[in-house]
Amino acid sequence: MTDPGRQGRPLADPKSPRPGVPARPDAQAKPGAPAKPKPGTPTRPVSGPIWPALVSVAVILALAGLCLRFRPLWPNRPPITSASLVWVTDLAGRQVALPADVKTVATLGSTPILNSAVEILGQGHKIANQPTLVHDIDGRWRMHKSFAPQLASAPFLRDRNHELIFENIIDLAPDLSITMTPGYLASLEKLDLPVVWVDWATSDLMLETVAFLGQVFNQTARAEAFAAYYRDRLRLASEIAANIPEADKKTVVFAFPQPYSVPEEPTETLLAKAGAKSLTAGLSKKGRWYYGPEDLLGWDPEYILVTDDSHSAALKADPRLGALRAVKANSFIKVPTVGHMWSGHTVEAPIVALWTIHRLYPNLYGRRELIDEMTAFYQTFFDYRMSPALAEEIVDGGW
Repeated sequence: MTDPGRQGRPLADPKSPRPGVPARPDAQAKPGAPAKPKPGTPTRPVSGPIWPALVSVAVILALAGLCLRFRPLWPNRPPITSASLVWVTDLAGRQVALPADVKTVATLGSTPILNSAVEILGQGHKIANQPTLVHDIDGRWRMHKSFAPQLASAPFLRDRNHELIFENIIDLAPDLSITMTPGYLASLEKLDLPVVWVDWATSDLMLETVAFLGQVFNQTARAEAFAAYYRDRLRLASEIAANIPEADKKTVVFAFPQPYSVPEEPTETLLAKAGAKSLTAGLSKKGRWYYGPEDLLGWDPEYILVTDDSHSAALKADPRLGALRAVKANSFIKVPTVGHMWSGHTVEAPIVALWTIHRLYPNLYGRRELIDEMTAFYQTFFDYRMSPALAEEIVDGGW
């Protein structure tokens, strides 16, 4: 990792508040409380002339003022004043001082997830960095250039190995950084950056994150509208799936091969709501995150969901898996990537649930219904007018 201490700019003591940041209510000193002398400090009066010392102090302060004037830590950041700041409490319980009007945002972590959370609140134009080179916005993640066109010329703040690029972060000086990566949080705090922690581990925490960011961006009504839509459409998916007899539910595996990894809780929950019988359900609760070809052979799923064409190709090329029903029938369903790949870890989860029903049980949720729902969703929450032709392509796994 690049050493932030070698960027040619002085770093603030992370234990000290930023200049102009009002003290937290619980950190304010009591009015009139005298400063306590350090143990062992002599208390005898100072003798002799003091004017030479005063002159020295004045010179030192003047020089320090010049240094602060001409070599600020954040040359691109406007002056910070108490009146321009608000306190928020993030999902880690940390109190953070932020500009009342956040104008630039850095998303550092699983960038497509974080970008989508900002974009559904109508704040995508404030995102000031590209995802990593791994999240190619000219390839699989290209919809982000439609949701937030400025990303095409924005700087990278992480490299291909997901390490922070401190030089670029310092040059950007974002009003707000959002992360859910513990290592990033510590590094950004040392840089004296306003950074908030969010959480995406469960569906409830995802909604809590959206509500929190709604507060940060003064978009609480929009966050509440999204939460209502999210719950309503997942309820609709559950009602449709309730009509499927247990014996008729399709058995599926959401496959991340090489290694085969078990989906996390939000994805398993979403599959269940869509009437799918996930054969990896419950494994993560037992602390098991991986499985092997022998497990796939034992489960013998009817459908295998993949996020990339290379995954289905790898599964079909494995001679050990030739006996699987899904391999024999070529029953692979490619999961689209729009804001994020369509699993449970995306704000698009309500659409993903309905799409899953359509792909597994097309007679229960029709194609035209799904297309209409998708175009309305992206128009309402991403401020993006999706053409029916693009929606059709996404439904078929073309993205």
